[in-house]
Amino acid sequence: FVNWFNGLPSAAPMRNKEMHEDIVDRLQRKKKGTNVVIVGVGNVALDCARILLRSTEELKETDIASHALEALEKANVKSVTIIGRRSVAQAKFSPKELREVIGLPN
Repeated sequence: FVNWFNGLPSAAPMRNKEMHEDIVDRLQRKKKGTNVVIVGVGNVALDCARILLRSTEELKETDIASHALEALEKANVKSVTIIGRRSVAQAKFSPKELREVIGLPN
């Protein structure tokens, strides 16, 4: 997912069509919406949550890959849950980064 939204060539839709279609399908489930679960307590886990929770208007101001922005504009993400396998003491993100995610409106 990280490589996909960052636009890495190995995850580009033209190169890895199956992965792209799988991500888009999961993000755009129309009937029930998508409940996303992220496993990890590092800054990459928080980056994934920020991408899923920010508005596409905000994301337009970033360097997100255009195919990811297009898919996220049509996304139907209902909730994002972050699960850690370790305690808070081993978290690899700062309190500031966590506050940013918690402070997002959605």
